[in-house]
Amino acid sequence: MSTYTIPGRFVIRCLVAVVALSLTNATAPAQWSWRSNNQLPAPRPVDNPLTIQLLSHHDWKDRARAADQLGATGDSSAIPALSRAVRMDPNPRVRQQAAQAIQMIRNQSGKLILQPPPNNLWSARWQQSPLQGDPGVELVTNWYQRFLNRAPDAEGLNFFINLLNNGSEEDALAAMLGSAEYLKLHGNNRGTFIQGLYSDILHRQGKLQEIRGWEEQLVNFGDDRQRLAEEFLRAAHTELNGLPW
Repeated sequence: MSTYTIPGRFVIRCLVAVVALSLTNATAPAQWSWRSNNQLPAPRPVDNPLTIQLLSHHDWKDRARAADQLGATGDSSAIPALSRAVRMDPNPRVRQQAAQAIQMIRNQSGKLILQPPPNNLWSARWQQSPLQGDPGVELVTNWYQRFLNRAPDAEGLNFFINLLNNGSEEDALAAMLGSAEYLKLHGNNRGTFIQGLYSDILHRQGKLQEIRGWEEQLVNFGDDRQRLAEEFLRAAHTELNGLPW
């Protein structure tokens, strides 16, 4: 019986191809975004059934149960919904359960919302800061982490809490999204700023026609980014079916 020997050059070429393919897969670039780390954040579960149950069910027991289950997940992305429940739910039992759920998430993360200034700098301002555990503080802190990629400073926290208490969530969040800090994180130009809104608020990439439409709106507003952010949040409210941003 005759035997057939595979040529050595063929074997070497196969091995080289396999190695090259594995290196290509290992070094494939992550999906690009406007964020400094060049990776898109994990999508926030705006369609989470527990979030929907917390904010829309008629039975307060169902809402309280949803709050408890959200707290057990330890997922900080649930904090906006829980904060809204603490501030706005008509039932005190639901408000209490949502507040406890926020504390559960904070305990599991092992992170404090605020750190005192070093060497007791600005101690007077620090003492006037809102207390940890307040639903407004929790909400604004979550915004800082999501949209500015950092923990809040005491002065900034007070500023946005005042906006929240004297206006609406849209007013306060639009002020943050319209800030120079947010613009710098998203490329320092109109197009990247608007694409950042799509990524951060709607968790998708804006279409070219959508981006151009908002750019024209921004020009009409005299480059008032806060005013544009307010309009964007109102439009996003419809797309998100009323769930938190």
